[in-house]
Amino acid sequence: MAKVDFKAIEEKWQKRWEEQSVFVADDKSSKPRYYVLEMFPYPSGSGLHMGHAWNYTIGDILARFKIMNGFNVLHPMGYDALGLPAENAAIQAGSHPEEYNKNSIQNYIKQQKALGLTYDWSRILSTDDPKFYKWDQWIFLKMLEKGLAYQKESAVNWCPKCNTVLANEQVQNGKCWRHEDTDVEVKHLKQWFLKITDYADELYENLDNMDWPDRTKSMQKHWIGKSYGTEIDFEVESKVRNVVVVHGANSSEAESKSKKWGLENTRHWFPWLRKELGKKNISFSNELYPKDWNPDYEEWKKLFEKNEINENTIVIGHSLGCGFLLRWFAENKRKVKKLILVAPYVLDSPELPGLKEMVNFDFDSSLDLLWDELIVFSSEDDKNYILNSAKEINKKLNSRHISFKDKGHFTKRDLGTEEFPELLDEILSNEKWPVFTTRPDTIFGVTFVVVSAQHKKLWDLVTDEQKSEVEKFLKKIGSVSEKDMADLEKEGVFTGSYAVNPANGEKVPIYAGNFVVADYGSGM
Repeated sequence: MAKVDFKAIEEKWQKRWEEQSVFVADDKSSKPRYYVLEMFPYPSGSGLHMGHAWNYTIGDILARFKIMNGFNVLHPMGYDALGLPAENAAIQAGSHPEEYNKNSIQNYIKQQKALGLTYDWSRILSTDDPKFYKWDQWIFLKMLEKGLAYQKESAVNWCPKCNTVLANEQVQNGKCWRHEDTDVEVKHLKQWFLKITDYADELYENLDNMDWPDRTKSMQKHWIGKSYGTEIDFEVESKVRNVVVVHGANSSEAESKSKKWGLENTRHWFPWLRKELGKKNISFSNELYPKDWNPDYEEWKKLFEKNEINENTIVIGHSLGCGFLLRWFAENKRKVKKLILVAPYVLDSPELPGLKEMVNFDFDSSLDLLWDELIVFSSEDDKNYILNSAKEINKKLNSRHISFKDKGHFTKRDLGTEEFPELLDEILSNEKWPVFTTRPDTIFGVTFVVVSAQHKKLWDLVTDEQKSEVEKFLKKIGSVSEKDMADLEKEGVFTGSYAVNPANGEKVPIYAGNFVVADYGSGM
């Protein structure tokens, strides 16, 4: 029996197909059109694996079937060359990503041609080509314009040795896939998200109309995760331990020293607030900021930064102090619990030319990430430049505006503002944490509350006494993968905080658990 040289046969016909452009789609053809597309491979390996060959053979069979049935078939190929896989492969190879992709793609093409796949090679594309990804950028900008793209902090897998984020499949037994000696850390980083949830109902309800296998539709419904329930607010005692006030510009030096008014930081509602917070063991700082009506920003900054400013601090600005604070936060990006602005002066006014340095700057919504809540107090009988400043803040930032009719500039000389109970309420108010449940009828039987171990505000609940126990518990969680979490034994650790059951007023302990998903419901 004669030996068949399959390699020679393959090469003969593959050469003929290429010379005669057999698989090139003809834009001017009158034949009915048909489009076949498989997923693009990542050019991050040394070449194709058997999974690629299996997947692309399915598309090839369909394309050939349609060609043989008289269709004008467009069957293109491309390479998903942007993102973590390509970057990590380039890091591992020690080459520039662009050079690595170029060489890798050439090898992929060589192997795909050897398989005899029916691609129209005149239409090849790579997602790292600026001519292609400019459209990615265009689509992203359109989504941003429509409010569908937004930023928030979320948990990611972080390898400290690679100094990069890892995809879930790159975490193996809690270790980085590139080196087995490095534990993966769970970090909270600011990331971009797309509001797929705006379309959750539409996606869910139309799955039944799809011509897909029932198993696939079931998986999709599970992924969308539609649940019927409600959110119930549980109050949690505030962890605020220090309040820092930056007051408005001093009066003239002579007036400041007079018996009638006293120094700026010893009048108005400041002494009363210090006394009330002292009853709750909350420290209160209200420095005397220098230079009267011609202040120096850098001097104020040095004085302000002597204070302890952290995620459990409430910072209060009054008048010009608000302008200073917004500028300081814009420059330093420090996170605090709350920012409260009283009679804010943040816009330049010709009436007060000596204060330009404090207020002559722009601010935008990126500041919203620096506090859990922004509250603005204003009074309708205040100066126009103060009222305009309050409007500008409320327009640009996500704030809660509390307006009065007869508080003037919230100073003693206006209407005797020596007490400010509304401000005290905002400082001392317990936080409300929404808890999602599909069984609100069981609320009277609540014995504890569980927050996701990956919740971005977990540390707001952890007391100093429980910090080491929580840190030890978190180290057991190797990644943010839901699959990995599902394989863990269900565990939790006490945070040190308690929640108040709104149905009966009972205090119940709050635990951090490895079985609550941070992005499902409220993560609690």
